[in-house]
Amino acid sequence: FVLILIINNVNAFGVSYSYLCPENPVIVSSGGEAKVEFGLQNMNVKEGEDVNVFVRLKNNEGIASLDNDRYLVRANTKDTKAFVTLKIPENVKTGKSYDVVLDFIVNPKENAQGVVFGIGNEVRICVSVEKYVGPVLSPEEIKDKNLKSILMGFGILIIIVLAVIVIIISRRKNKRFIWS
Repeated sequence: FVLILIINNVNAFGVSYSYLCPENPVIVSSGGEAKVEFGLQNMNVKEGEDVNVFVRLKNNEGIASLDNDRYLVRANTKDTKAFVTLKIPENVKTGKSYDVVLDFIVNPKENAQGVVFGIGNEVRICVSVEKYVGPVLSPEEIKDKNLKSILMGFGILIIIVLAVIVIIISRRKNKRFIWS
């Protein structure tokens, strides 16, 4: 028995996001709201091999809604953004957790012939209800904030060093030192 498969179209679709279950849940307070961002990518394909992606909430536990359920992801791009809004009811106790599951499904080409396989990614988001402690930052925002703090510290250090140099030079001039 010989099986020959001919594949004439390969999709390289992927979904990226910062909140991994259960290590890094989305933290929302009771009565609060959060928007989760996903990056949709269609890399290493021929130009013109754009894909249509449908997003479906498999399990939203009554707290999730889609901003949009269809996205066009252009060939060789990784910057198409998709968003899910999470709204926690007012009366939910601290410590409650939710699992939100989404399907990102690539729609096969309309004119495809023969056997057509669709691809998709299932994404699970863990949501934890906690006491409000301020805005939740994504790992990228934390890195940006740390970098800004480091640069600001170096800037202040440079200003202090320059001020010390100016003070030393002005005192030497006032004492009428002759530079040799």
